[in-house]
Amino acid sequence: MAEDPHDALVLAEECTEAVRGRWVNQGVVQDEYRDFVLAGRPSGKRPDGHAWPALRTGP
Repeated sequence: MAEDPHDALVLAEECTEAVRGRWVNQGVVQDEYRDFVLAGRPSGKRPDGHAWPALRTGP
């Protein structure tokens, strides 16, 4: 829970290792996800130079 939208974004970044410059709206993410599914997750770094977040397993 967050008090305002900015605090919600900060919390999401801390909990998920999200990168602020990579947030997109729902309409864009659908196309991005389709490309991801078709291409698979490339090894190494993302195109923007950041490392892929570690996969989390378990609770």
